[in-house]
Amino acid sequence: MDYQCSKKFYVGYSDVDSSDKCRLSRILDLCQNIATIHSDSLGYGTKGMMERGWAWLVTRMKIRILAYPIADREIEMRTWSRGLKGVSARRGYEMLDDDGKTILLGNSYWALFDLEKQKLMRIPEEMEQAYSALDRDPFDGEEDEKIKDNEVIEFEKEFEIGKRDIDTNKHLNNARYFDLISEVLPDDLYVKEFDCTFKKQVKYKDKVKVSYGEGFARVRNEANETCFFVKFN
Repeated sequence: MDYQCSKKFYVGYSDVDSSDKCRLSRILDLCQNIATIHSDSLGYGTKGMMERGWAWLVTRMKIRILAYPIADREIEMRTWSRGLKGVSARRGYEMLDDDGKTILLGNSYWALFDLEKQKLMRIPEEMEQAYSALDRDPFDGEEDEKIKDNEVIEFEKEFEIGKRDIDTNKHLNNARYFDLISEVLPDDLYVKEFDCTFKKQVKYKDKVKVSYGEGFARVRNEANETCFFVKFN
């Protein structure tokens, strides 16, 4: 079997945008949920991690959308560990439509974080063994390009982070970045692929600037530091 965990989800009316395409934030939700389900089966779900005072922080994610999920359909999410080493881990994703056709592929990088010390920590050997590793690259060996945060801004909007945006790690949830950037993306932008990096945490009541330029979007804090950056194809 070329995956380690799978689950079917229903794509409802509230999951799609005005053109009946699954929202990018919902796609991130689905990736996040299947990763948590897999981790929970190994003893490292939300409760297990909170009891240890640890958290997984996603640092980079690349998603290729072959076809968008639409409303009133069931999809299947699959995921697998691509290995844990040092302070980081890799994870692969696949989404299938209700006919069993692959409609999305993804790859992500994560870091293990000590919530009390507020710093990255080395992955324990027992955790590394629990996750094991499946030698499957969703992008067949394509090299990840270095993402440069130097594009020219075309449009920018300010937001304040609300309670609805915060997760159990007390920071802006990964998927909520895409809710923010959706407010500045052109209506005619059709995203086939995105590659994003999560650089700095954003917390409740933080004020951020959300920017768009041709082929990219970013979120910056009040110190003008880039917290999130995404390139589109």
